[in-house]
Amino acid sequence: MNAELPAADGARPHEAAPRVHLLGLPRLQWPDGRQHLLQRRDAALLALLALEGAVPRSRAASRIWPDADSEGARNNLRQR
Repeated sequence: MNAELPAADGARPHEAAPRVHLLGLPRLQWPDGRQHLLQRRDAALLALLALEGAVPRSRAASRIWPDADSEGARNNLRQR
């Protein structure tokens, strides 16, 4: 039996990472042409993480939902 196990991070061993498109229509696009459209807040979160790397959840929440109180912003982030 020659089955390959998924990597520790859950990715398939030979699956290429998707490209992130944030200009125009925000989406993830895989090399095989599949696309996943991103909602505005999801695109903002992805952009934040791509540009700054790991950030505390409280900072990410306050950056994406600046008009919400801290509890509301964290709750919104939890639902993403």
